[in-house]
Amino acid sequence: MKRFITIILGAMLLLLSQSALAQVQKSGNASVTNDRGAKVGTQYISINLSQNGPSTVTLGSMKMSARIYTTKKDTKNGIIAYGVTLTASNGKTVDCVINTYPGKSHITMVVHYSDGKLVYEL
Repeated sequence: MKRFITIILGAMLLLLSQSALAQVQKSGNASVTNDRGAKVGTQYISINLSQNGPSTVTLGSMKMSARIYTTKKDTKNGIIAYGVTLTASNGKTVDCVINTYPGKSHITMVVHYSDGKLVYEL
């Protein structure tokens, strides 16, 4: 019986720890660079990612729904990377990677378009 309870508690802790990974909320003016590393300007972005509820990413005035499809954690450096699919109101989708760093004071979002990528640093 003790072993059964230990297994159940372990499974619950694992589920809680994984759901806690995907809680990212940050907004502000981000520095934007292109795939050649040239700065192209700044843009307001808002990121609200949750494993357990609705997620959104706003780029300027365009609000998109976001779905996390993978999460990777670099335990050595404390970086968490989220693979996210963004869906605009017209149904078009784009993939991006959102990286959080220790303390969640810095976020990088790399959006992959058909003709290149843009990197948003917030």
